[in-house]
Amino acid sequence: MIHCIPGLARRLMMSALAACALGGAPAARAEGDAAGFPDKPVRLVVPFAAGGSNDIMARYVASKLGPRLGQSVVVDNKAGANSIIGSEFVSTSAPDGYTLLIISNAFTTNPAVYHKLPYDPVKSFTPVALLGTGPNVLAVWPGLGVKSLAELVALAKSRRAEPLTYASSGLGGIHHFTGEIFQETAGITMTHIPYKGAGNGMNDVMSGHVQVLVNTVASALPQIRNGSLKAVAIDNPTRIPVLPDIPTIAESYPQWKSNAVWWGIIGPAGMPAPVVQRLNREINAVLRTPEVRDWMQAQSAQAAPSSPDEFGQRIGQEITKYKALAQSAHIAIN
Repeated sequence: MIHCIPGLARRLMMSALAACALGGAPAARAEGDAAGFPDKPVRLVVPFAAGGSNDIMARYVASKLGPRLGQSVVVDNKAGANSIIGSEFVSTSAPDGYTLLIISNAFTTNPAVYHKLPYDPVKSFTPVALLGTGPNVLAVWPGLGVKSLAELVALAKSRRAEPLTYASSGLGGIHHFTGEIFQETAGITMTHIPYKGAGNGMNDVMSGHVQVLVNTVASALPQIRNGSLKAVAIDNPTRIPVLPDIPTIAESYPQWKSNAVWWGIIGPAGMPAPVVQRLNREINAVLRTPEVRDWMQAQSAQAAPSSPDEFGQRIGQEITKYKALAQSAHIAIN
């Protein structure tokens, strides 16, 4: 983020004083309006294919954020390379607040598994707001005949010559990490099948082409409820209300440390502070509405309003965490 230039600061002050004198909008609203933002639609890039939790979260939040900004928030899917393609696109976009990126754990796992990225995950971006957090799920193709985590582990151990396959949303992503760490914890071997987004992998598990799925509950919940997928364990510190009968991985393996998913919004480096503040303020207002809180809870997620600085600190901490996990789990791409 950068500080307001003097001319902009003067315009902001004059607009705020005028609003107060006329009994108009609050100063916080005047700050955003004085900056002239936004005066056209905002693009929210999803660096994964449609159907995954990033896409679901982006589309819902965009539908609620647009009215507050007075402009449409248009979702644009730019999938590929475990979110790197979409992230690079945003990193090279104009830092005016009109091109934003929804990120999740993959953004912070990539620096741990890729030797070189086409951007710096910290210096090339401006943190805007954390959206929420939620659990992951370990699920199977119903035709596999597995009804519990113990049965899945037993089957995997009996299939060492022809290992089970498991789908994730991409190489080096949070679901890849979860799958590899689970194999090490349970003493089993499965073959990883990465996809360009969780939705594509989920489709192949539902059709039986792949046997096991690691995904977010938010993305897989409808398919679990209609029987297209069989959930066997939740990756969360505690059981969750939307799937109360599904145990956590830690109930079988007490040493397990949860890799809960999170979502947030960032923009290119160098965004003006008033624009970042306006976006953060409106996003947090959206997250605090009962309607949005209830929707997130129905997806097993929790809204998590934050400041840009708090979100930036979380990103840095997550990068450090996954670099350590990548070394211990021997996860590397290049």
